[in-house]
Amino acid sequence: MAVRKDTRLCRGTVAAGLTLALGVAGLFPARAEAAILDELQSRIDSCTEAYNTAVDQAIELQNQIGADEQRISQIEDELPTKRDAASASIRIMYKLRQSTSGVIDLLLSASDFNDVITTVQYLDHVVTRNNEAISDLTRATSELEQTRNALASEKRRADEQVSSAMASLEQANSAREQYEAEAAAQKAAAEAAAKAEAEAAAKTQQEARAKAEAEAEVVASAATSAESAQTTSESAATQQDPTSSSSTATGSGSASDTSSSTTSGSASSSSSSDVKDEGEWMSGLASAYGIDNNTGSTATASGIPLTSDSMTVAVPVSQSYLLGSTVEIRYGGKTVTATVTDTGGFASYGRVLDLAGGVWKAFGFSSDSDWGVRAVSYRFL
Repeated sequence: MAVRKDTRLCRGTVAAGLTLALGVAGLFPARAEAAILDELQSRIDSCTEAYNTAVDQAIELQNQIGADEQRISQIEDELPTKRDAASASIRIMYKLRQSTSGVIDLLLSASDFNDVITTVQYLDHVVTRNNEAISDLTRATSELEQTRNALASEKRRADEQVSSAMASLEQANSAREQYEAEAAAQKAAAEAAAKAEAEAAAKTQQEARAKAEAEAEVVASAATSAESAQTTSESAATQQDPTSSSSTATGSGSASDTSSSTTSGSASSSSSSDVKDEGEWMSGLASAYGIDNNTGSTATASGIPLTSDSMTVAVPVSQSYLLGSTVEIRYGGKTVTATVTDTGGFASYGRVLDLAGGVWKAFGFSSDSDWGVRAVSYRFL
């Protein structure tokens, strides 16, 4: 019952955490996204731990179920003998009750008092022995019924615990996928808004540049007109008045500065830095394998031979592009780093990884069957 409460609480906290995460991310997307994702991952890890605890308890229950089944088989084997003994005892008791006069004659025929005592003790022993046979049958029948009921109850509990834990794990993964989809949508919206803002700023700068160039052209035209009027009354030497030239140069220089400023601003607005995200943690079921149960013995999809201590994993065939990648795997408070060297057809069983000997040994397991199938967290680097 404790595990079922934990898994229900796990599902509730994941749902509540997702709602809070999306709300906070909407208010502070840049600052809160990493912290929220870490919090959600912590909740997912709690659900994964609850699942593994439920699986361990289900294994313990299965062991108890095996013991109960063995006891049931033993009782069923003993029952025919006990029934025969009880039937014989009932017949003897019935005959004793029906032949009361014979018992009295037996007592009266005693030669002395000691003989009477011996006869009474014998009859009492017969009755006691027969009663014990009947009671033994009753106890065995009652124990058989109780053991069967306990067996059925333990099987139901084991199934409920694993089902509840699986639902919790699925809820955690669904919550993570929903959050990541929402975060991606918010990121896309923010990028679109930033792009629109940059385009608007560039347009404004372009308009300002065009206006500045138009004003510079007007100033230059006015200066040229003034110079032409002055040269009508002065000599040819005064037509090359340095003030006019300087004015024109000044106008040209201003336009150049404006252009330079605009270009610099535009370059600054368009520059960006792409940051590559680190591998994100995921959760799923992982199986284990070794040379004995590998289809190709030591052969792998990458060509790297499989050994009993290989720190490697296999991924589904559809993900063969991950061959050669590094993967981090978390389980039971430990993190192990391995290399993807093989592929397998286990995706249809709901599994995401198949661990080689070195990996499951690093987690403290003695064999691939000892590992079985367990929930892990993992990410590709």
